[in-house]
Amino acid sequence: MQRLNLKNNYTLLFFIFIVAFALRFYNFTAIPFTHDELSALSRTQFDNFQDLINDGIKFDGHPSGVQLFLFFWVKIVGFNEWLIKLPFALLGVGSVILFYFIGKKWYNETVGLIAAAFLATLQYPVFYSQMARPYASGLFFTLAVFYFWSNLILTPEKKFNRSLVGFIIFATLSAYNHYFSLLFCLIVGIVGLFLIQKKYYWRYILSGVIIFCLFIPHISITFAHLKLKGIGDWLAKPSPAFLLNYFSYLFHHSKWVLIITSLTIIFGIIFRSKEKFLARNFLIFLTLFLTPIIVGYLYSHSVDSVLQYSVLLFSFPYLLFLLFGFIKEQKFFVNAILIFAILITNTLTLIYERKYYEYGYQSIYEKIITDYPVEKEAVTLFVVYNIPKIQNFYQNRYQVNQKNIINLSNFPSPSAVDSIISEKSKNYPFLYLGAISSIPPNIIPIIQTYYPKIVIKNNYFLGETSIFSKSESGRDNSFLFSQLINNKGYSDWENINKSHYIRNDSLTLKSYQIGPEDEWNCYYSFILKDIKAAKNDFIDIIVDFTAEPLPKAIEMVSSVQNKDKVIFWSSTPLEQIVNQQVDSCIGYRTYHSIKLTDISSINKNSKVEIYLWNREKEICNIQNIKLYLRKGNPYLYGIYEDIETVN
Repeated sequence: MQRLNLKNNYTLLFFIFIVAFALRFYNFTAIPFTHDELSALSRTQFDNFQDLINDGIKFDGHPSGVQLFLFFWVKIVGFNEWLIKLPFALLGVGSVILFYFIGKKWYNETVGLIAAAFLATLQYPVFYSQMARPYASGLFFTLAVFYFWSNLILTPEKKFNRSLVGFIIFATLSAYNHYFSLLFCLIVGIVGLFLIQKKYYWRYILSGVIIFCLFIPHISITFAHLKLKGIGDWLAKPSPAFLLNYFSYLFHHSKWVLIITSLTIIFGIIFRSKEKFLARNFLIFLTLFLTPIIVGYLYSHSVDSVLQYSVLLFSFPYLLFLLFGFIKEQKFFVNAILIFAILITNTLTLIYERKYYEYGYQSIYEKIITDYPVEKEAVTLFVVYNIPKIQNFYQNRYQVNQKNIINLSNFPSPSAVDSIISEKSKNYPFLYLGAISSIPPNIIPIIQTYYPKIVIKNNYFLGETSIFSKSESGRDNSFLFSQLINNKGYSDWENINKSHYIRNDSLTLKSYQIGPEDEWNCYYSFILKDIKAAKNDFIDIIVDFTAEPLPKAIEMVSSVQNKDKVIFWSSTPLEQIVNQQVDSCIGYRTYHSIKLTDISSINKNSKVEIYLWNREKEICNIQNIKLYLRKGNPYLYGIYEDIETVN
């Protein structure tokens, strides 16, 4: 048999390296900071090391390694985005090369090339390689741990002590980097207890003791982190569909990536290796890939949410060995076809389907400032909904006068928002709103009470900017699809007693009275596909009513169901009024909005139910309940989710 030309295969590795470098460094100086990076950088501005530990690290929930690095790194390079990100991007590229050699060591060059090609081109590792957070560093450190560990297990007779030192160094770095990279090292270490040769057993045990001793200075910080339990309420608990969504995300939510992956697997089945250790290897990599997911899922449901895509980056590469590890070594020509097919497919879908370099390179925090029409500031009210620290960072960068900006995140309630918009609307015919994704969904309908039309709307990853107008020259971004009281007579709502309708002098319906005998009132239901709702849209419910005194226990309720299983429930008390006397016919108004994209497992066949719950059997005149479908931002979570509309 003709011997394989290793130089040719290294040529393919060089092409993989070039693509990996290009995808991570394309327009590198234009990559903005993410929220996580800005949060970390805000915790580098301490005068001494002790304050950094107490105020910048202990309450954060991450090990101190990356934060310590950033503390010193920004003193050298300042707050320049590309320089701060540079070490992490280089580690991301280095991970691709290191992963090839791991694949070659455990299987063969073909498997190493295929695995490296996927790691080079999938959005998942590309995105986190461009972020100055503990993900690209953790990926490189854990791959280095596994590389040296592989030497200890597979070829211990070759420079065992040197590999042991490498294992200790990178396991310690992983422990200081992220708790999930520490978890990965712990899993690797335990697996090694069953695989290490007996003559090396005690030296292997000693390496674990040394790693633990090197981590002892961090123990007090780790105990402080354990008291935090998790990372806060902003991260939802993972649903049963988490793993399926994760797989879809890994492969670009793309049929083309799925096809090339499936064809490669089928090729491997046809030309599979007959190595005797394949079953053992499969179990090892299955353990490395699944265990962090299981641990994260159980911890998230029993203690606090921690499971998200980013923390699984360290174990993700071993999924590629599960998918392609059984492929036997191929000749250069076959390798070239496989590698270029993978590189081309993944790169094209990254650029054109995922639109990564369009939306991934735009910072909503920066756009909130730069999209404001400065030339029309005399007639345009400047309103934002943003994290104050980040808002101040970009205001200072662009030298924007803070006195001219209203940040709605500083207002305690919807009624306070309504009051300031109502007052300012008297002097401004236009309103500019720049908002991050966490803006309460009922703020937009409040604004549109005074500025009903949209002139401009810009959609970004994690937010949007818009200009609203009082005039009729703009366009609608929502449409009325049902109301309790209309000019055509009785509506098709349920839980209605027709004798409770109140008519005006012309005998047309004026209002509907709920009273002491009515607990459940004004029920309406619909299927999302029937109103052509997309997964990123909103349902806005506006309730106009009169009552004396104000009802204390009447709530506007909404729920979403999948096959009679409630997947979402929320309510707004009518006493939480937003404004009074909006016009001469209305006493009070309350807004209740549903953000569809934040509801787990929602789909086009989901059923939405709307009703009033009169818990204390109070009396209230409902002048109308109007239901609007408001178009949302299809790119809001586009870095992670499929970019599509659900019609």
